[in-house]
Amino acid sequence: MKMFSTKSIPYFIFFILLSFSIMLSCEREPDPIGRDLIPDVISAYVDSTELIHSITVKGDSMITNKKSWQLLGHCINPMFGVSISELITEISLVNKDSFNFGTNPQKDSVLLTISFSGYTGDPNSLIEVYCYEYTEGIRGDTNVYSNTDITGRYNPVPLGSGYINFVDSLLKISITDDNFIRRFFEADDTIFTADEILTGYVHGIYLHPQNNSPGGVILYIDFSEDPGQLSFYYHNDEEVSLDYHLSIGKNSKRFSIYHHDYQGFPIENFISGGNETDSIIFVQSISGANGVIRLPDLENWIDSLPVAINHAKLIIQPADTLITGLSKKEYPQKLNMWLIHPDGGYRYVFDNLINEATFGGGYDSKTNAYIFNITYHIQSFLEGDIGNFDFVITPEYPSNEFTQVILNGANHRGNDKMRIEIIYAPL
Repeated sequence: MKMFSTKSIPYFIFFILLSFSIMLSCEREPDPIGRDLIPDVISAYVDSTELIHSITVKGDSMITNKKSWQLLGHCINPMFGVSISELITEISLVNKDSFNFGTNPQKDSVLLTISFSGYTGDPNSLIEVYCYEYTEGIRGDTNVYSNTDITGRYNPVPLGSGYINFVDSLLKISITDDNFIRRFFEADDTIFTADEILTGYVHGIYLHPQNNSPGGVILYIDFSEDPGQLSFYYHNDEEVSLDYHLSIGKNSKRFSIYHHDYQGFPIENFISGGNETDSIIFVQSISGANGVIRLPDLENWIDSLPVAINHAKLIIQPADTLITGLSKKEYPQKLNMWLIHPDGGYRYVFDNLINEATFGGGYDSKTNAYIFNITYHIQSFLEGDIGNFDFVITPEYPSNEFTQVILNGANHRGNDKMRIEIIYAPL
């Protein structure tokens, strides 16, 4: 990720004037942070929402083929709609040695098993996962994105299907396609001597989940732990009980594909490309939805110099769970906030560059809020160091876990609306 250019930071804090419209809510006592640095006789406090615009936008696609953690599942949420994560992965060798299944091998059973390390959703969900043969080589040398179109890249005839077992944290699929099994039985011995030879023979598998219940679940699969196996249980003319195992794990190239269907769900009415501020904003991982925050009137503050800004923070609170129906377990434990650069891509917020530890963004269950410190960002803009870029809000781990939260926007009717709190001293 590129970082925007900045001028050298002076030793003392920049001196800036902020001309805010004082809201009725500013009668609250200010946050005491930094009050010891400015004399009480000239200190001032502003709690302003008039300067904030907040909207929801669709999330950007993201790279998914260079991740240890992969997601698989299908969820239906009454507010967010349908979210699906599919998985495409290679099959790798456990032992790289010449091998054959013997004379006249016959299957007893062939099982694909994948263990998962965690999940988000309802463990009572009935999720059936269909397995298909992926018919194109999986790239590891270039980026593969979450919106990759795999139309025509897999055999549409299922190899088999199975259900998620939450007691054993295991997905087990019975492979029943005889043509697919026969290709392994008839493979030359050299096929099993190197991964690149095996994946040239059978490129991989494609897992597609189907939710047959109201809620659903998204699984977390840790590929650094070699979570899966393709196991052949068979007999031949010489022996009656044999087995051979292939791996699905850290040596297997893989990627995930994310799908979201918002049609007919509340989030559809909030997905926007405009400038109108909303009462709530939706934030969801796996390329779902991002919040965008704009401060369009920052320029109006420049004309009233000079004041010294002691502290400025953006406070964002989740909407009432009784209204959203979301559990706090679904919330991101931390939000990321970036600057959207007009030339494309995201840039670091100035305060994050200066001190990532104090920048904030973690969820505080006691105050039910995500708080970002943006003092230097505002100062650097007013000093001409950066442009008035929009902020984008995303989950901290947008592809490693499935999280979602609905946040009160600047247009929310209530004391817990999105707001900026500022402590400053007129000079």
